[in-house]
Amino acid sequence: MRSDDEGSHRGIPHLDRGWDLAMDGDLEGARRAADKARAAEGDTPEVHTLFGYILQLEGKFDESLRHFDDAIAFDELYLDARIRRAEVLFQMGRDDEGMMEADEALELCETPDESADVRLLQIDSYLARGLAEDAARLATKLPDGPFESPHILFHVGRTRFDCGDVDGSSALLFEARERDPGNPDVHYYLGLVHEQRREERLATVSFLQCVVAEQRLPPQPFALPREQFEKRLRTAMKRLSVPVSSRLDDALVVPAELPGVEVVAEGVDPRVPVLLDDVPDEQGVRRILRLFVYQRNLERLAGGSAGLVDEIVHTIEREVRFVFPELDEA
Repeated sequence: MRSDDEGSHRGIPHLDRGWDLAMDGDLEGARRAADKARAAEGDTPEVHTLFGYILQLEGKFDESLRHFDDAIAFDELYLDARIRRAEVLFQMGRDDEGMMEADEALELCETPDESADVRLLQIDSYLARGLAEDAARLATKLPDGPFESPHILFHVGRTRFDCGDVDGSSALLFEARERDPGNPDVHYYLGLVHEQRREERLATVSFLQCVVAEQRLPPQPFALPREQFEKRLRTAMKRLSVPVSSRLDDALVVPAELPGVEVVAEGVDPRVPVLLDDVPDEQGVRRILRLFVYQRNLERLAGGSAGLVDEIVHTIEREVRFVFPELDEA
């Protein structure tokens, strides 16, 4: 007969594996690991939090919240469940509730990483709602570190940049690049820092490193197979407004995973969702020859496959109207 302590130790490897699989995008594998952890440990706060996180990644926010609530009911001081619960509330647009949950989580934080994790959720909520001054105010309360997690280190640097503190962000981003050189987001934000400082050559190098790092990563868990993405693209093209679609009648539509290094080297943003190749004809009238559509960047903007068609329509409409401002005037 084993003791409760022995049972708990038997469940820990399954929990660790479940978190690793979930973060790698293998949600079915993560769920199997969570089931094994529950079989070994029972319904613990840690098990409920893992199940909640898996459901969160699947976009099943109501079910996710129920698991985080169960985890907190078992242990109201369990910080991870409170942080995840606040994050889901923000994702659901329940910002006031998310702020309250985050404030409660802050009282439980003991390390710079924990405090930064919670503050970042609050700041991102303000930024998403266009409340730049509130975000900048909270950014001054971010801890200075040292940070154990390179992930947190990057996001503190990224947030300082987004709140207008270019100098305060740069040292953190350079350190994040040293500790996590495979993170494309680090290279991208360093490119933005160099742009702000008018260091064009260094910005281009960072953007190229972003593309190379992105190409080495597997697609997001919610990424569609290429054939399904192209089907959504065809649906989106049919939903374009008549003035915009008429400008694309003779254009070659080219779906691709990411912008190539050759166009990034010429100054194209590596995170651009679509790219128009337009030239003037003999009468000086501009026409679009090719429309490049970048799957990973669009899926990143859409946050998943559910809103992908809407995102494609919105993005193409915006870009074509930017090239042809007379469409808006008409």
